[in-house]
Amino acid sequence: MFALLALSAVGCNRNRNRPTPSPGPRAAAPAAPRALVAPVEDEAAELINPLRAVSPYPDTAAGLRAMFTELARASAAGDHEQVERLEEQLRLDDDRFALVFTFEGNRQLHGAVVPPARGRLEEKLARLRALGPGAAVTVTGATGDELADGASHGFDPRIAAVRAALRPAVRYFRVEVRGAAGAEVFEPVAFAGGRWVWLAEPWDAVPPTAPVVPGVPPSRAR
Repeated sequence: MFALLALSAVGCNRNRNRPTPSPGPRAAAPAAPRALVAPVEDEAAELINPLRAVSPYPDTAAGLRAMFTELARASAAGDHEQVERLEEQLRLDDDRFALVFTFEGNRQLHGAVVPPARGRLEEKLARLRALGPGAAVTVTGATGDELADGASHGFDPRIAAVRAALRPAVRYFRVEVRGAAGAEVFEPVAFAGGRWVWLAEPWDAVPPTAPVVPGVPPSRAR
Protein backbone atom coordinates (compact mmCIF):
# COMPACT_ATOMS: atom_id res chain seq x y z
CA MET A 1 0.00 0.00 0.00
CA PHE A 2 2.76 2.41 0.96
CA ALA A 3 4.55 1.62 -2.31
CA LEU A 4 1.46 2.43 -4.39
CA LEU A 5 0.96 5.74 -2.57
CA ALA A 6 4.60 6.67 -3.17
CA LEU A 7 4.37 5.95 -6.90
CA SER A 8 1.16 7.99 -7.15
CA ALA A 9 2.79 10.96 -5.41
CA VAL A 10 5.75 10.82 -7.80
CA GLY A 11 3.39 10.78 -10.80
CA CYS A 12 1.48 13.81 -9.54
CA ASN A 13 4.68 15.74 -8.93
CA ARG A 14 5.85 14.97 -12.44
CA ASN A 15 2.60 16.27 -13.91
CA ARG A 16 2.89 19.48 -11.86
CA ASN A 17 6.51 20.05 -12.91
CA ARG A 18 5.90 19.33 -16.61
CA PRO A 19 5.94 22.62 -18.61
CA THR A 20 2.76 23.63 -20.33
CA PRO A 21 3.13 22.86 -24.04
CA SER A 22 3.05 25.94 -26.29
CA PRO A 23 0.27 25.98 -28.89
CA GLY A 24 2.48 25.37 -31.91
CA PRO A 25 -0.10 25.66 -34.68
CA ARG A 26 -1.78 28.71 -33.08
CA ALA A 27 1.47 30.69 -32.99
CA ALA A 28 1.43 30.93 -36.79
CA ALA A 29 -2.09 32.40 -36.88
CA PRO A 30 -1.06 36.10 -36.52
CA ALA A 31 1.08 35.75 -39.68
CA ALA A 32 -2.00 35.42 -41.88
CA PRO A 33 -3.17 39.06 -41.54
CA ARG A 34 0.40 40.32 -42.13
CA ALA A 35 0.57 38.40 -45.38
CA LEU A 36 -2.45 40.36 -46.68
CA VAL A 37 -0.97 43.81 -46.08
CA ALA A 38 1.23 44.06 -49.17
CA PRO A 39 -1.43 43.08 -51.71
CA VAL A 40 -3.89 45.54 -50.19
CA GLU A 41 -1.34 48.38 -50.40
CA ASP A 42 -0.46 47.47 -53.99
CA GLU A 43 -4.12 47.41 -54.96
CA ALA A 44 -4.64 50.85 -53.43
CA ALA A 45 -1.65 52.20 -55.36
CA GLU A 46 -3.07 50.84 -58.58
CA LEU A 47 -6.29 52.74 -57.92
CA ILE A 48 -4.63 55.98 -56.85
CA ASN A 49 -1.96 56.32 -59.56
CA PRO A 50 -4.39 56.67 -62.49
CA LEU A 51 -6.29 59.34 -60.55
CA ARG A 52 -3.18 61.53 -60.59
CA ALA A 53 -3.70 61.95 -64.32
CA VAL A 54 -7.25 63.28 -63.88
CA SER A 55 -7.49 66.95 -64.78
CA PRO A 56 -8.49 69.46 -62.09
CA TYR A 57 -9.98 71.53 -64.93
CA PRO A 58 -13.54 70.43 -65.83
CA ASP A 59 -14.65 69.24 -69.26
CA THR A 60 -16.18 72.57 -70.29
CA ALA A 61 -15.03 75.53 -72.36
CA ALA A 62 -14.58 77.48 -69.10
CA GLY A 63 -12.45 74.69 -67.64
CA LEU A 64 -10.25 74.59 -70.73
CA ARG A 65 -9.91 78.39 -70.73
CA ALA A 66 -8.83 78.32 -67.08
CA MET A 67 -6.24 75.65 -67.83
CA PHE A 68 -4.65 77.56 -70.71
CA THR A 69 -4.77 80.84 -68.78
CA GLU A 70 -2.71 79.15 -66.07
CA LEU A 71 -0.43 77.57 -68.66
CA ALA A 72 0.23 80.96 -70.27
CA ARG A 73 0.90 82.53 -66.87
CA ALA A 74 3.29 79.77 -65.81
CA SER A 75 5.10 79.90 -69.16
CA ALA A 76 5.63 83.66 -68.99
CA ALA A 77 6.76 83.45 -65.36
CA GLY A 78 9.25 80.66 -66.03
CA ASP A 79 7.41 78.33 -63.65
CA HIS A 80 8.81 75.18 -65.23
CA GLU A 81 7.30 72.77 -62.70
CA GLN A 82 3.78 74.04 -63.34
CA VAL A 83 4.32 74.02 -67.11
CA GLU A 84 5.47 70.40 -66.89
CA ARG A 85 2.38 69.46 -64.86
CA LEU A 86 0.09 71.06 -67.41
CA GLU A 87 2.04 69.59 -70.33
CA GLU A 88 1.44 66.17 -68.82
CA GLN A 89 -2.28 66.97 -68.85
CA LEU A 90 -2.21 67.82 -72.55
CA ARG A 91 0.04 64.99 -73.70
CA LEU A 92 -1.40 62.67 -76.32
CA ASP A 93 -1.35 58.89 -75.81
CA ASP A 94 -2.73 55.83 -77.55
CA ASP A 95 -5.81 55.34 -75.35
CA ARG A 96 -7.04 58.91 -75.49
CA PHE A 97 -6.46 59.17 -79.22
CA ALA A 98 -8.70 56.14 -79.69
CA LEU A 99 -11.40 57.71 -77.51
CA VAL A 100 -11.87 60.79 -79.70
CA PHE A 101 -11.58 59.23 -83.16
CA THR A 102 -13.69 56.55 -84.77
CA PHE A 103 -12.25 53.05 -84.99
CA GLU A 104 -11.31 53.55 -88.64
CA GLY A 105 -10.01 57.05 -87.98
CA ASN A 106 -7.78 55.77 -85.20
CA ARG A 107 -6.44 53.02 -87.46
CA GLN A 108 -5.62 55.44 -90.27
CA LEU A 109 -4.22 58.37 -88.28
CA HIS A 110 -2.63 56.97 -85.14
CA GLY A 111 0.77 56.05 -86.54
CA ALA A 112 1.33 59.43 -88.15
CA VAL A 113 -0.08 61.61 -85.35
CA VAL A 114 0.65 60.11 -81.93
CA PRO A 115 4.41 59.31 -82.04
CA PRO A 116 5.59 62.84 -82.97
CA ALA A 117 2.96 64.61 -80.85
CA ARG A 118 5.13 64.95 -77.74
CA GLY A 119 7.93 66.76 -79.56
CA ARG A 120 5.45 69.03 -81.32
CA LEU A 121 3.79 69.91 -78.01
CA GLU A 122 7.14 70.92 -76.51
CA GLU A 123 7.77 73.19 -79.50
CA LYS A 124 4.39 74.86 -79.09
CA LEU A 125 4.97 75.40 -75.38
CA ALA A 126 8.31 77.04 -76.15
CA ARG A 127 6.53 79.48 -78.49
CA LEU A 128 3.87 80.04 -75.84
CA ARG A 129 6.57 81.10 -73.40
CA ALA A 130 7.71 83.76 -75.86
CA LEU A 131 4.29 85.48 -75.89
CA GLY A 132 5.03 87.25 -72.64
CA PRO A 133 2.81 87.96 -69.61
CA GLY A 134 -0.86 88.86 -69.68
CA ALA A 135 -1.88 86.63 -72.58
CA ALA A 136 -5.61 86.36 -73.34
CA VAL A 137 -7.20 82.97 -74.02
CA THR A 138 -10.09 82.41 -76.47
CA VAL A 139 -11.86 79.04 -76.73
CA THR A 140 -14.29 77.92 -79.43
CA GLY A 141 -15.77 74.45 -79.85
CA ALA A 142 -17.97 72.18 -81.92
CA THR A 143 -18.99 68.53 -81.81
CA GLY A 144 -17.84 66.04 -84.39
CA ASP A 145 -21.42 65.95 -85.67
CA GLU A 146 -21.44 69.73 -86.17
CA LEU A 147 -18.12 69.61 -88.00
CA ALA A 148 -19.51 66.97 -90.37
CA ASP A 149 -21.41 69.60 -92.38
CA GLY A 150 -18.17 70.78 -93.97
CA ALA A 151 -17.98 74.15 -92.17
CA SER A 152 -14.87 74.85 -90.12
CA HIS A 153 -16.77 76.41 -87.15
CA GLY A 154 -13.74 78.57 -86.33
CA PHE A 155 -11.21 75.74 -86.68
CA ASP A 156 -8.42 75.52 -89.23
CA PRO A 157 -10.24 74.73 -92.51
CA ARG A 158 -8.00 71.70 -92.92
CA ILE A 159 -10.06 69.96 -90.25
CA ALA A 160 -12.33 68.96 -93.14
CA ALA A 161 -9.70 66.35 -94.07
CA VAL A 162 -10.41 64.37 -90.87
CA ARG A 163 -14.04 65.25 -90.15
CA ALA A 164 -15.24 61.74 -91.05
CA ALA A 165 -12.88 60.33 -88.41
CA LEU A 166 -14.22 62.51 -85.57
CA ARG A 167 -16.64 60.93 -83.12
CA PRO A 168 -20.04 62.65 -83.50
CA ALA A 169 -20.74 63.18 -79.79
CA VAL A 170 -17.24 64.36 -78.77
CA ARG A 171 -16.77 68.13 -78.48
CA TYR A 172 -13.56 69.46 -80.00
CA PHE A 173 -12.06 72.83 -79.09
CA ARG A 174 -9.78 75.43 -80.59
CA VAL A 175 -7.68 77.42 -78.11
CA GLU A 176 -5.97 80.67 -79.07
CA VAL A 177 -3.50 82.22 -76.64
CA ARG A 178 -2.73 85.80 -77.71
CA GLY A 179 -0.04 87.94 -76.13
CA ALA A 180 2.03 91.01 -76.90
CA ALA A 181 4.36 88.98 -79.15
CA GLY A 182 1.65 87.28 -81.20
CA ALA A 183 -0.54 84.20 -80.78
CA GLU A 184 -0.25 80.44 -80.42
CA VAL A 185 -3.11 78.11 -81.36
CA PHE A 186 -3.84 74.62 -80.01
CA GLU A 187 -6.38 72.61 -82.01
CA PRO A 188 -8.18 70.41 -81.71
CA VAL A 189 -8.28 69.84 -77.97
CA ALA A 190 -10.70 67.35 -76.41
CA PHE A 191 -11.52 65.95 -72.98
CA ALA A 192 -10.82 62.21 -72.96
CA GLY A 193 -10.08 59.64 -70.28
CA GLY A 194 -10.32 62.12 -67.43
CA ARG A 195 -8.18 64.94 -68.80
CA TRP A 196 -7.67 67.41 -71.63
CA VAL A 197 -5.54 66.33 -74.55
CA TRP A 198 -4.12 68.17 -77.56
CA LEU A 199 -4.73 66.16 -80.73
CA ALA A 200 -1.74 67.51 -82.64
CA GLU A 201 -3.45 68.82 -85.79
CA PRO A 202 -4.25 65.40 -87.29
CA TRP A 203 -5.07 66.85 -90.71
CA ASP A 204 -1.32 67.15 -91.33
CA ALA A 205 -1.27 63.33 -91.53
CA VAL A 206 -3.54 63.13 -94.58
CA PRO A 207 -3.15 64.56 -98.09
CA PRO A 208 -5.26 67.57 -99.08
CA THR A 209 -8.78 66.75 -100.24
CA ALA A 210 -11.17 68.38 -102.67
CA PRO A 211 -13.33 71.22 -101.29
CA VAL A 212 -16.46 70.08 -99.48
CA VAL A 213 -19.87 71.51 -100.34
CA PRO A 214 -21.38 72.89 -97.09
CA GLY A 215 -24.59 71.20 -96.02
CA VAL A 216 -23.69 67.80 -97.49
CA PRO A 217 -22.68 65.47 -94.63
CA PRO A 218 -19.93 63.03 -95.59
CA SER A 219 -20.20 59.29 -95.04
CA ARG A 220 -18.93 58.44 -91.59
CA ALA A 221 -16.94 55.44 -90.40
CA ARG A 222 -18.37 54.42 -87.04
